Amino acid sequence: MNRSVWLNRFAIALAICVCPLVFVGAGVTSKGAGMAFPDWPTSNGHLVNPPGWLRVDHQLWEHSHRLLGWTVGLLAIATLMLSWREQRAREFLRDFSARRSLVGWALATLVAICIQGVLGGLRVRMVSTPLALVHGVWGQVCLSLAVLLAVLSAPGWSAGNDRCANESSIVPPRLGLATVAMILLQLIAGAVLRHTGHGLAWHLVGALSVACMIGWVSTWVLSDPASRPVIRHLARALGVLVLLQLMLGIGAYVVTSVRGPTGARLDWLLPSVHVLVGALLLALSSATTSGLYASQRDRSATKLEAVTA
Repeated sequence: MNRSVWLNRFAIALAICVCPLVFVGAGVTSKGAGMAFPDWPTSNGHLVNPPGWLRVDHQLWEHSHRLLGWTVGLLAIATLMLSWREQRAREFLRDFSARRSLVGWALATLVAICIQGVLGGLRVRMVSTPLALVHGVWGQVCLSLAVLLAVLSAPGWSAGNDRCANESSIVPPRLGLATVAMILLQLIAGAVLRHTGHGLAWHLVGALSVACMIGWVSTWVLSDPASRPVIRHLARALGVLVLLQLMLGIGAYVVTSVRGPTGARLDWLLPSVHVLVGALLLALSSATTSGLYASQRDRSATKLEAVTA
């Protein structure tokens, strides 16, 4: 088995492991367990197993979040090492843009994860709500970087659509970029609402805007014969996820506002899943946008070859 396959498998494992990290982190916020331990990087003075942490709900969530963070960090280091082995040092230094530089993407992902860990630690040490807000949003950015690395390292990612050269239609990459920006703003608005209780109106407006943007991009991609197959799969996934996210948002609002017999059990679960799906929307929209730019480059290269032939 060649190194490219192993690199892609580690990148996929990294992206998968960031998902429970985001979910558990959201659960920590939903349960108010962010200060279960007053110290960092240790937990009550212990790095791995603080006494009694499995029996206390808040400590279980907070320490599990920290253990997942260590696991993700180690996977990110391993992925960076594999990417460096595949793309040798002199190739990396000569052409940083090769395959969008897997080394560069792996390094960016590792740095982002390290920053996330430091933000979490500072949030505990400084007992800071603003840092908790930034920590939550940055975790979703980390997931996007991990997913992008997994997509870009896939052996079939560079395969374009043979019909691209013969089709005049292509989805504008800037539309995808605008969608990514809109989702990021919506995630920030959601984090403000979760941590401060303010900004519900802005969050609702943002939800409708994001749904419209994703619907627009997905419809355009699926109706465009020049779209790469992988981008079409991502567009379908985005359409399904945005519908799920809208339903989760309604459910999260109900259980956190009403807090009846059902809400008492779900007031942490639905908001946490809502956060995770929001992070996945950001990640998949980023991957889709990357694919749109790649398709645009393929089409430009094909036109140049036709002119110079």
